[in-house]
Amino acid sequence: ISRGYSGHDVVTLAKRYDLYYSRASAQGGNSWRRRVLFPIRNEHGHLVNYTGRAIGNAKARYKTLDGDNAGARMSECLFDLPTLFKRKGNVLVICEGPFDAMRIGWLGEALGIHATCVFTQNVSDTQASLLTRLSYNYERTVVLFDQGADLQAMRAQHTLGFERYTLPAGIKDPGNLQAGEVLNLCRQLLTVN
Repeated sequence: ISRGYSGHDVVTLAKRYDLYYSRASAQGGNSWRRRVLFPIRNEHGHLVNYTGRAIGNAKARYKTLDGDNAGARMSECLFDLPTLFKRKGNVLVICEGPFDAMRIGWLGEALGIHATCVFTQNVSDTQASLLTRLSYNYERTVVLFDQGADLQAMRAQHTLGFERYTLPAGIKDPGNLQAGEVLNLCRQLLTVN
């Protein structure tokens, strides 16, 4: 709700992206407590990892299941992958984090704009391969990283051969965009040749 979603949208968003919230840690400690949990699935829909974003104060904003206990390391994963492989669209937007991808995808899907994230500022070889395969479902693929990640965005653009798009001045990351700003961004993505 603090990110501009209505109460109804929060419920629908949770269903669309298969989101959960942890009130207590399964291990009895508090390491997963008060986190929004993002299940991470491979292209076949199998759960391979998950990450949790802290709500409120926490030493680490994101916590991820370590590679030894997961089916795949986060560097081998993309957000919303099984859904994206089933769809075709106008633009695929590659973001850093899941809140960024949800913000763009939630409002952009009606316009044929879908989004994923790489969970960091770097794109691994495994992620690059998945993104290349995904790009065949879209007319254009765009890298949209947070402000201050220009070097990483340029590297991803060069490595992948995709376009790079920058956020308007004063906006830190796509997850902070207001609904009107996301729609303006989507319109720009649809009109850029």
